[in-house]
Amino acid sequence: MEYISTRLTKCMDISSPIVVTPMAFVSTASLISAITSAGAFGFFGAGFDTSEQLVNTLRTIRGDLHVPPDAPLPVGVGFISWVLKLTEGSDDPRLVCVLEELPRAIWIAFGDDLGDYIAQVRAYDRKRNFKTLIYVIVNSVEEALRATDEWKVDALVVQGKLPILKAV
Repeated sequence: MEYISTRLTKCMDISSPIVVTPMAFVSTASLISAITSAGAFGFFGAGFDTSEQLVNTLRTIRGDLHVPPDAPLPVGVGFISWVLKLTEGSDDPRLVCVLEELPRAIWIAFGDDLGDYIAQVRAYDRKRNFKTLIYVIVNSVEEALRATDEWKVDALVVQGKLPILKAV
């Protein structure tokens, strides 16, 4: 396979500038393992999975890719911030258990409190010798500036807003 060198491939340590987005119920462990084995970067969507299910998925991927338990896992996990908000105060918080599995990246989307979760990831990383890359979805120039200037995210996923009623 030919290596395609871009800023993305260098940052993510991949051979093809392809990123599979996190889609709950679609981005399965086998899909993410196959994508990663092919040289791209895959995120799986946490959706409403429990922390136990998330850890099991990451460990399945780790086994598929033959990555030792203490090594960073070359995949990402995507979270919906309002789901994190629902589970954070419960007896089954998701974010820390996922970070303990050393995914290369976290994707956070959909909510007003993205910065809070980014801060949690950064604080967790300061306690160890590992930096989790952070992707966020932005819908405007203002959100992009906040994500880069205030939150210091590693990657922006730019999504436009379509005025549906005007388009119909």
